[in-house]
Amino acid sequence: MMRILLGLSCVVLCAASGCATTLSTYQTADVTDFKQVEIEGATGFYANIGPVWGLASEGFTQGKAAWDAYNDGDPETNYEFDEESAQKLFTSAIALAVFMPGQNYQLGLRTGVIPDKMDVGFRWSMNAVRLDTKYQFLHVPFGRADTDQVYRKGSFDMAVGLAGSRYLFDNPALKPLEFLHLDDFSRWDVEVPLYASVDFGQILKLYTSPKYVYSHTTLDENLVNYSQLATLTTGYDLALPEVVHSHFVGSTVGAMVGYRWVWLALELTGGYTFCRPYVFGRYRDLGGPTFYPSAGIIVRAP
Repeated sequence: MMRILLGLSCVVLCAASGCATTLSTYQTADVTDFKQVEIEGATGFYANIGPVWGLASEGFTQGKAAWDAYNDGDPETNYEFDEESAQKLFTSAIALAVFMPGQNYQLGLRTGVIPDKMDVGFRWSMNAVRLDTKYQFLHVPFGRADTDQVYRKGSFDMAVGLAGSRYLFDNPALKPLEFLHLDDFSRWDVEVPLYASVDFGQILKLYTSPKYVYSHTTLDENLVNYSQLATLTTGYDLALPEVVHSHFVGSTVGAMVGYRWVWLALELTGGYTFCRPYVFGRYRDLGGPTFYPSAGIIVRAP
């Protein structure tokens, strides 16, 4: 029963993780004009470096210890794979499954709701839907104010936003669990970004967006109950948490190049993911340095 639960739990943790999380911004602090529609299409790659580094470093440590013991030839210094080393490797493996690196795609729509002050947006990605709003509280124009030539004008802008995402657990790994009634998972994200940008005549836009993202993932109640039953039956602590909390703190830097209605955007999001759930008998650090480079196209209907 323990092997079945361990295998099942790893599948569930991988499937319920949401796989590649979308951390992109694709917004400047300047809001979309009232009744104007903005369309975005983009792709990016999610990478949590912590689990990869953990597996590589611990694997190197154990490999070196085994090689040194082999070369020494002394029976008293035989290599032993101790429990703590096994737990470190197991934690890194779980973290790699939960925060699986991978590519993601997204499509988004934005429109202004309060002229020069607020806009709203909807974004669909491969594993989530997202609603957000942005309020612009600072606009400082510069350049030529006495001309109608847009490329001679510029501005510095700042805004604050709020977003909510719901993840879509349409994962092939979860299909067999439907027959066991173990497919009831949910994940919600709440994001609070701050935007700052410089617009050089609607030709070049440079922007940054520090952000905080809170993730709330609920595991299937039946699976949690089975893990508790397995703990009582086997004597091993196989308990799974009912809820997994994670926090991302970081920032996006990006650039848009184009003119008026069409821009090519390149950006990089970097930060740190904090996640320390109680899994299989101990608290495990599953987070680490996290990066999301991406590229996209933004089109505004004139």
